[in-house]
Amino acid sequence: MRRLWIVALLTLLSLANRDNAHACLCSDGANWTNPGEARKFLDKEFSEAVIVFSGAVVTRDMFKVRIKAEKFWKGNVKEEITLSTGARIIPRKDSDNEDLISISTCDYKFEVGKKYLVFVKNIDGELITRRCSGTNLLDDSSKTVTYLNEKKK
Repeated sequence: MRRLWIVALLTLLSLANRDNAHACLCSDGANWTNPGEARKFLDKEFSEAVIVFSGAVVTRDMFKVRIKAEKFWKGNVKEEITLSTGARIIPRKDSDNEDLISISTCDYKFEVGKKYLVFVKNIDGELITRRCSGTNLLDDSSKTVTYLNEKKK
């Protein structure tokens, strides 16, 4: 019973608004108060990404998010892209207990209907993005989009 309470508590904490949960040990993206550092951060994230694009979230569940792509700065052009949310099932070794679900405060919390600028990495054959990657709401990414447009010229 104690394990069930711990799992329930961890689940509730991980579902909290990402702005209130700061356990992820990284920056939340490009800090444009220091343009040189922002460009350096974006250059690193851009070089590590396999796809950089903007688009609107069509569907989302615990494990996957599907985004309708609108503009690409890097990568293969597809109309829709499905990414991992970062959540994982952890199988229990004993069959008497249910599997666990692992989620992290570093996982990006997408909302259906909103538009995002997304930096996608391929990790172990899976397309994924994280809070620390430069991914952000498109409305909050005007300086980053301007920089990406300049890089693309």
